[in-house]
Amino acid sequence: MTGFELGVFLLLVAFASFIQSVTGFALGLVLMGVVTALGLADIVFSAAVVSFIALVNSATAIRTQWRGVDRRALGWLACGFLPLTVVGLALLDYLSASSVALLRLILGVVVVVAGGLLLIQPGQLSQRSGPFAFLLSGSVAGVIGGMYGAGGAALAYLMYRQPDPVAVIRATLLSCFVLTSVMRIVLMLAAGHVDETVLWTTLLSLPVVIGVTMVTTRYAGAIPDLLVRRAAFLLLIATGLGLVIHGLWELGD
Repeated sequence: MTGFELGVFLLLVAFASFIQSVTGFALGLVLMGVVTALGLADIVFSAAVVSFIALVNSATAIRTQWRGVDRRALGWLACGFLPLTVVGLALLDYLSASSVALLRLILGVVVVVAGGLLLIQPGQLSQRSGPFAFLLSGSVAGVIGGMYGAGGAALAYLMYRQPDPVAVIRATLLSCFVLTSVMRIVLMLAAGHVDETVLWTTLLSLPVVIGVTMVTTRYAGAIPDLLVRRAAFLLLIATGLGLVIHGLWELGD
């Protein structure tokens, strides 16, 4: 990256951290989608940096919320996302070597769907979902998270439907993000995806992530949640459609 590109990347890190702290997910989606659409970095590099950033963001946010974690839900979700993260990362390696256009197209579809989920206010169920629903949600999140470091939408949609307090839902989601990030980082290290450039970019991003997350968490009650969701929705839809069109164009050549 040039100095200008790095500056743009750090601004996107700040915005994505803000969105994540307000909505409970979307850090990886915003960062991956916009960075890829602007051509600031390739998907493998961006996903590696996102994994480190997501870990710091989630760990910073959960430090005062960990007592509210729904351990039963976390356990079933983890049974899905931990093993399927391996599959997702394997798909990333395969597609990055064989069809970058298809990799970009899939990312675009994921970003568009997640953008739609941001505006959906899922009605709470009268009864808790069964283990299979958590396992399925975790599995989808594992594949997407393994590929792009951005599987939070599948987890968030299911969790926000549960008849639980919002504080419990957010604490559980943050725990999921910590675990998925750690899992992906371990796999990336084993696969050789983490080089000096990834580490250097991550180190520059950490103060931004921690600062934005701490400030946003502290003043969360004063931030208009719906307005933030609408802004993120517009950004994700525009970005996702751009990636889909670009991917289809490349596949058609």
